[in-house]
Amino acid sequence: GACCYVSSSYLPIEQLFDEYYGASNNPMKTVTSCASSVGFCQQYGSCEHLNHMKDVAGWNSDEVNYVVDVSTPCKAEHIAQFGALQCSNVCQPAHCCFSGEYACDDVQLGHLKCEDYKACQVLYPNKNSSTKELLELAERIDKVCSVSSLTTVGGRAECQDVCSDHLCCFYQDGCTNDPDKNCLAYAGCESYYNMPADGGQVDTSGSNNNAGSSTGSDMGIDEFEVALEETCSEENLKTINGIYKCHNKCQSHLCCFASGDQAQTDCSNQRPVACNAYEPCKRLVNPIHGDESVKTLEPADIETIVFDACYFGADPLKITEEMVKKCHGVCAQRLCCFSD
Repeated sequence: GACCYVSSSYLPIEQLFDEYYGASNNPMKTVTSCASSVGFCQQYGSCEHLNHMKDVAGWNSDEVNYVVDVSTPCKAEHIAQFGALQCSNVCQPAHCCFSGEYACDDVQLGHLKCEDYKACQVLYPNKNSSTKELLELAERIDKVCSVSSLTTVGGRAECQDVCSDHLCCFYQDGCTNDPDKNCLAYAGCESYYNMPADGGQVDTSGSNNNAGSSTGSDMGIDEFEVALEETCSEENLKTINGIYKCHNKCQSHLCCFASGDQAQTDCSNQRPVACNAYEPCKRLVNPIHGDESVKTLEPADIETIVFDACYFGADPLKITEEMVKKCHGVCAQRLCCFSD
């Protein structure tokens, strides 16, 4: 089925194939695209997962830990532009979570965390969560958003991830009466939204109170800053992999370094402690070799400059340190466009 995903854009699936087989043995390099054979390629639709992988490895891990990121292909704007096929493909394993046709345990998918696929709900507009599901969700939120959990970097990140779409539940004129929001189940998020503007105190003991968190480790703030400093060092930002890892860790705090025409999104005054902790991320969006003049040009001219700086076709051998430096310099000011 590799021929269904052959592209000149070097999609994530091809990068994963390169890592697994080696660039010289990658089957995607030797086959002609067969994407037009819709019937044939539908059999391999679930392989679309490989284009939507997200690294959630912990700070202390040298290995990548990929999970499927369903949020991007299932966003309303993405579906409006590209259709629902990609969303349907990545959500296929979680059909048991939403269809009501059968339970996940019935098809040997009892290990599936349906909450991880919540973005797939867009494909099931008439499906309401059961009382049991809402109780389980409420219990999970109470745990990850507890006072002790919020004193760790990892616990705070996991609570933010679960609660991010339900801020309106805590506004006076918000969505508390919207049955689709299930605000009662998200009551535990209140502790996160009521945190002080400076971000509160973070436990520096490094105790692992929340091993299942999205960062993979609940290190103290000092250890966190050291790890981030290393991940986003000037040396690491000379490679695509280094830029990817730095962006993966920094994307939720790029607003700390907004300036110029993006100044209205600046959050450094609202979260000074958090922004100070993420200071190494500034190298990602304001590199010493950055080309700020690009953003003042017309869109068509910007597109040409970005293409010239970053496009390497189907030949990864063109990815040199100089090419990475030039591409990073052109794109740095707009990396916020690619934040989840």
